[in-house]
Amino acid sequence: MSVTSKCPVCGASITPGSNFCPECGAQIQSEVARTTSDNKKTSSLTRSERLRESNQQATSPEPARSHGHKGLISIILLIALIGLWATKPWIPRGYKTPDNVMSWVYKNAHHQIDMITLTASLDNTLKAAGAASSADQDDVKIHLMKNTKSKDYVFKLKQRYIYLIRITEGEDFYYEEGVALKRDNDGKVYHHQLSRSEMDQVDSNAREEYWWTNEGFDDLGNG
Repeated sequence: MSVTSKCPVCGASITPGSNFCPECGAQIQSEVARTTSDNKKTSSLTRSERLRESNQQATSPEPARSHGHKGLISIILLIALIGLWATKPWIPRGYKTPDNVMSWVYKNAHHQIDMITLTASLDNTLKAAGAASSADQDDVKIHLMKNTKSKDYVFKLKQRYIYLIRITEGEDFYYEEGVALKRDNDGKVYHHQLSRSEMDQVDSNAREEYWWTNEGFDDLGNG
């Protein structure tokens, strides 16, 4: 007994195996063909899903690696900033040895320092005369001051970096001269006798490190 089916378009009876409807001419797709087509669609969909899942698995670790790289870069930048703050490369360090510092000071400010030492010697002589004792020229000394904070010979005064020279007359009184570390744009080296208030600003971090007599200071210019 043959089984008939109906046309999905017009509803006419169709003999099994027919490819077209005898009434309306619509193409008839067999059950086998429909099943094969559905399987192809399912297979195609399955492959697309597998491909999408594979791409997701391949790309999903990227954000974690990206965050890891950003964290590493942040740590490196932080270490670099700490190093810069500790070393402060923008602050000039000047000469490292006392003789080099004092040679620079002599070359650029010895006339001013000679005047200060002369004044100190005169004060010392007058004090000795008042005390009915002889003045000792060696009581006048020229000291190179060391910065106890930076551990070098550089001080900052009025937005300038200077070497600090102290001229003493015994233990009662002293004068100080600041000499710049480098030349200004006009080719001159700034030097300046400090006032008492300026001395108070820098002396809290200043320590007498080395000293020279007048003769020893002059020898620096002859060397």
